[in-house]
Parts: sequence; C-alpha cells; structure tokens
Amino acid sequence: WLHIPGTKIDYPVVLTDNVEHYLTHSFSGNESICGTLFSLSRTDYRKPSRNIAIFGHHMRRSRSQTMFQPLHGYKDADYLAKHPVIQLDSLYHSDTYAVFATLNMRESDWDAAKADFSSDADFLSFVYRAQALSFYDTGIEVGANDQILTLITCDRDYHSENGRLIVMAVRQ
Repeated sequence: WLHIPGTKIDYPVVLTDNVEHYLTHSFSGNESICGTLFSLSRTDYRKPSRNIAIFGHHMRRSRSQTMFQPLHGYKDADYLAKHPVIQLDSLYHSDTYAVFATLNMRESDWDAAKADFSSDADFLSFVYRAQALSFYDTGIEVGANDQILTLITCDRDYHSENGRLIVMAVRQ
C-alpha cells in the first residue's frame, strides 16, 4: 500500500508482468481508466530490491487529484517541504521514505525501474544520475547500503508521447 501524507495518494500496489491489464483495471478487477498502481515482477518486496519502482497513471482534468497526478507537485521544492515522506507498506515491511530527487525524462532515456545493481558503485551511479537531473537539491544523502523507492508516471508536458516524471525517495 502506498501513501503520501497530505495528498490523495493512498492506494494499493500490485506486483505484475501484466502491465496492460493494470493500466485499465482497478485493484478489484473492474475496468477503470484510472488503473492500479503496480510494480514489475522483477521487484522483490520481501528482501527488498535496492530500488522498488511503482508505476501509476497521471490523471488529468476531472480526476486531477487521482492516482499519481499529485506527484507533479514535487516539481516545486515548496511542495516537497509540505510532503517530504512516502509510506510504503507490504506484506513484509512497513517503511518510510524521504524524497531525494524529482526529475523528468523520456521513457527510453534511462531505466528508472532498475531493481538490481551489479555493485555498490553501480547503485550509487544510478542515484547520482537522478540527483544530477533533479529539479532541485533536497539535501538528502543516499549511501551505498540504502534502499530507494521510485515512483513513475507520465508527464505529457515534458514530452508529448513518452515523457515521464520520476520521484525518488530513500528508506529512512
């Protein structure tokens, strides 16, 4: 379950390789344009993976505070100051994460959902890239032994077809 205090983000998360289904169906299985938040099956919640990535729709207009739309507020440092932490509860852990980077990219630029890393240096390179591309410096440090959470949604304002907004947080 993913919750960001002070926002309307408060949803179940599924682990799947059936992305198309969860883009168009609710957690209960009913058809829904809002879909369901999901992680790809390569993500390990038990261990957990060094990077848990969760995808969700960016809803517009009449559903402007639905699903991952509120993540767009993190483009502004003042929004981060009001919503600095993310809560993720799974069957195995209940963890709080502090946001350390918010960035835009195209889907093909970089695999922000990468779950496994060949070394600590590989992991830190991944983190440093995100921090270098971030809209602002949060002052949050991430070390080689840390675990991170990456939230990914569309950002059509950044790129009309495959723009992504990425919000990354480190486990506290």
